[in-house]
Amino acid sequence: MSPFNLLRVHGITAGYRNGVDVLREAGLDVREHETVAILGSNGAGKSTLLSAIAGLLTPSSGTVEFAGENITGMPAHLLCERGIVLVSSGRMVFPDQTVEDNLAVGAHIHRRDRSRSARLMQAAFERFDVLASNRRQLAGRLSGGQQQILVIARGLMAKPKLLMLDEPCMGLDPAGIDAVFETIGKLREEGVAMLIVEKIARLAESLADRLAVMEMGRIVLFGDTARVATDSRVEEAYLGKVKPRLS
Repeated sequence: MSPFNLLRVHGITAGYRNGVDVLREAGLDVREHETVAILGSNGAGKSTLLSAIAGLLTPSSGTVEFAGENITGMPAHLLCERGIVLVSSGRMVFPDQTVEDNLAVGAHIHRRDRSRSARLMQAAFERFDVLASNRRQLAGRLSGGQQQILVIARGLMAKPKLLMLDEPCMGLDPAGIDAVFETIGKLREEGVAMLIVEKIARLAESLADRLAVMEMGRIVLFGDTARVATDSRVEEAYLGKVKPRLS
């Protein structure tokens, strides 16, 4: 049986209070167990697209469907309960709380089922050795890479059907970047469906099943990674490959 479209975004337009549309009829889809990465320059609308999918921003037109249900305009907390989890950029840990306490925040939607929360906590420590060895450490004392792994693990505590990661490697040193992408690679192998915004194009290319390229609020290229990555526009703009000019 072929994977079904878990997420389908069709022609959404959205903006902020200044009345300027950031998204202009943007659309893509994510299949079950698939990793899709979005490339684009600053201001292209990548993070805004994730916010609209996660219910943090209401589209003025277009539709968002998840698992066959029209979820357009639904608030974020209800979408989280349905399985859409957004991990924002910037390593948003609670620095004066322990690793364990930070993870517990991610299990808030399971607060009425303590046994399930406990199982998810144990699974997080089994999956991430670095968190298990620092479970009682204050999150603010972790390295940048460790903090980013913590926020990803916190997102997984909600048991997502779709995990969205907004620039997970932003501001990290090379060791932190390697650790985060190793983590994402393992999640992909486990079949976690992911939608990722990442500026490091070669790393995104190495993990994604499909690539989307976003410009001025629109998805201008979308398809299998092997095909999109060899498009001359993508090679020159994002992958650093410049075609030789004929004399």
